[in-house]
Amino acid sequence: MDIIRKELPLEIEAYQMHLKAEDFNRTAADVHKINHKIKILGLEKGCAIAEKYRLDLKKHSLKLKTDFEGILSSMLFFIQKV
Repeated sequence: MDIIRKELPLEIEAYQMHLKAEDFNRTAADVHKINHKIKILGLEKGCAIAEKYRLDLKKHSLKLKTDFEGILSSMLFFIQKV
């Protein structure tokens, strides 16, 4: 859990930076990294959304952006409380 607490905010920051720069390939890579932490936390539905979002990003689609960022918010809230 300590590793997730340390790495997740940095990975989210990189995700946001690459998304803002419209670097879809790097953003997809960031989502892939974050998805490992989603798996560790046991969020099965979140994993599926993250994987679909990653594939969508490769097509320059942001259709699942809101859903994915909701997962990020939940994860940040969880790691702050645990």
